[in-house]
Amino acid sequence: MAQFLKIKSEGGGSVYNYTFEIEFLIKVDDFTGFVDQFSSNRVYIGLSDVFDPDSNTGLTTLQLEVADSTGVDTEPRKVVEATIINTLLSKPSGKFLTLTLPENYIIKSWQTSGYIA
Repeated sequence: MAQFLKIKSEGGGSVYNYTFEIEFLIKVDDFTGFVDQFSSNRVYIGLSDVFDPDSNTGLTTLQLEVADSTGVDTEPRKVVEATIINTLLSKPSGKFLTLTLPENYIIKSWQTSGYIA
C-alpha cells in the first residue's frame, strides 16, 4: 500500500500564486532526501519521480518556503526537515502521514522544479 505525506501550505510558488491554503500529497516512496543544505528558509525535497515522461530521465524537486511566524528562528529549514523525517519514521503503517509542524512554523509556499539529466 502506498503512503503519502500530506503537507499544508499557505500559498503557491512563483508559477502559480495562490492566496489560499492548500494541502497536497507527496508519495513517500518517491522521497529521496533533501537536496540543498544551504538555504535558511527553503526546504528542497528530492523526488525520484521522473520530470519528463518522454525521456524517462530527470529529477523532480519540491521546494517549500518555510518560516517561523514569530521571526525568532532565522533558520527554520532545520526544524521543518527534522519534522519531515520524524513524521516519516513515526507512523510507518499509515496511508496518509500528516506533516504537523511545531507551533509558529509554517510553509509559506511551494513549487516544483524539474531537471533533465
